[in-house]
Amino acid sequence: MLVRIMLGNSPSPSFEQLEMDAGLWYVIKDLKEAGLEKMVDPEIGWKVEVGNFAGRWPHSHVKTLVLDGKTVVASGFNHEYKPLSKRHRSHRGKDDTDTGIVVTGPIAQYSRTVYDQLWTGAILRHCPDLTVSEIELRTTCTDSFGVPDHVPEVMRYSPTDSDATAFSMFRNRVYNEADQQLLAAYLSAEESIDLAQAMFSMPLICNLNHFFDVCDWGQALPYMEALMDAAENGAELRIVLTPYPIRSVENVIAMEIFNQEAFDRGLSRRVEIRMLDDLLHSKSALIDGEFVIVGSQNLHWSAYGEGNGLSEYSLGVGDPAAAEQYQRFFDFRWERSPSRLDTR
Repeated sequence: MLVRIMLGNSPSPSFEQLEMDAGLWYVIKDLKEAGLEKMVDPEIGWKVEVGNFAGRWPHSHVKTLVLDGKTVVASGFNHEYKPLSKRHRSHRGKDDTDTGIVVTGPIAQYSRTVYDQLWTGAILRHCPDLTVSEIELRTTCTDSFGVPDHVPEVMRYSPTDSDATAFSMFRNRVYNEADQQLLAAYLSAEESIDLAQAMFSMPLICNLNHFFDVCDWGQALPYMEALMDAAENGAELRIVLTPYPIRSVENVIAMEIFNQEAFDRGLSRRVEIRMLDDLLHSKSALIDGEFVIVGSQNLHWSAYGEGNGLSEYSLGVGDPAAAEQYQRFFDFRWERSPSRLDTR
């Protein structure tokens, strides 16, 4: 059994995480507290590797899990307490609304190659004995670079009887295929787009609109243009955002500009935006009630654009059961979201 845990190496404003590799030590500490004594135990065939993505500016924002090369999870949530219920036994859950999708089949091999690309060159930390004190860990653990390798069984395609379709949507500052896939999905809409997004923004400079009129529709990013074009082509847009700082500043500015453009084009009846009166961390959409997109990519300047942005991963799935589940998720939040950003 091989378990790989990779962090995104994201910059943190927390003073206690100013140490560049603090995240690695946190994971090792958690493994130690969970009762793991060795990271490698040949007697039981167990091996765990812990790594940190090699880049920091930009870092990896990917949240994915690949099991045996057969099943993949793509999500918007981190492996932390926030998405858990406040009633969770840890008492540290925040009820942070989020989404993830699980798919079994050949698509998992594409997801594995994405993980392997992120793992390549990652900073790995190996500690031979987790029973020693934390001070001793600092002197006995060693670092190396990530090299992806797998037993042959993990690299086999696993066919299924399902008629569902699935698309791997990866992007980083070099490859922007996911950006183009998002645009194509939005522009394909004929009837509706239901969108739940934690972050929806104009370019960074446009945050100054909070004080001065710096930006207008002329600076809109391509995903905003694609959504507006979808509305112009006849699709009804329902968009749920989060009202919480700091994200709400960018969200409000972008949506005010979006609403004004919808009004100017005579599309206000096809665009409705609501703010969920709770935490929202989802990055997801449903196109025409049939095609679901779930993953880590915000509609945000930091995660979009050629030669720019974070590493991100999503899955696009055409499956009636998945679409039905997502529709229920979205409608529940929609009905409980005040319409604070009505179009004119």
